[in-house]
Amino acid sequence: MSLHRLIGLGCLMLAACDDKPDIRPMRPAQHVLAIDDSGSFGIRTNAMLRERVARKMRAEMLASDMQLGDKVKLYFIGRRRTELVLPQIMLLDRQHRPLAVANEVYRRIMAMGDHPEQAQNESNILFLLSNGGFDCGPDGRGALIAATDLLVEEPEFSDWRSLVSGKAQLPAPLGTPLKGCRARIFGAGLTGEGQRQLTSQEIATLSSAVRSWLLAAGASDVSISSGF
Repeated sequence: MSLHRLIGLGCLMLAACDDKPDIRPMRPAQHVLAIDDSGSFGIRTNAMLRERVARKMRAEMLASDMQLGDKVKLYFIGRRRTELVLPQIMLLDRQHRPLAVANEVYRRIMAMGDHPEQAQNESNILFLLSNGGFDCGPDGRGALIAATDLLVEEPEFSDWRSLVSGKAQLPAPLGTPLKGCRARIFGAGLTGEGQRQLTSQEIATLSSAVRSWLLAAGASDVSISSGF
């Protein structure tokens, strides 16, 4: 038997004995970031809050299981308008790795302070969550991370005061638009300077109502906090 045939046979035997698992790349996931742009939250006018939100978003992104091929969708929650359905999208690739994308999100949040006059007079949170077209992937790697006071302003539900007092409920979600998504919400009940300050009981009632809505919308795991 020739030397070339012996080498070829040895290679075949090594390949047959190779017990390494067949590793295939995971399906790309979406990581959705939502920033409350309403005047009640006050992120455009409160430099300290803006810095806390930007740092928290960057930290949450870096702690997430972001991989090359994933998408980051950045929303600024305000009135029902084109920007709600056309988010700023960043694709993770070899030129835009998680740290670079997280730093870019930090920069864009901090830049909100350059235009305080663009603050919105309402926050259509449920509209975004119902129509964002989220795809967190079958393995649940994707997540919704939001910084918002959760004061819901919707045509279907316009009186958030009734919600925080427990006299009203949020409308049921249509289907499960957040199926498989992990949800992390920060800033619940924290209103800006000059706004009505919620009591701890009102914040708890508000958080409970939104948590129930998120779970009904298909979220796999929900965490809501007032702090950052």
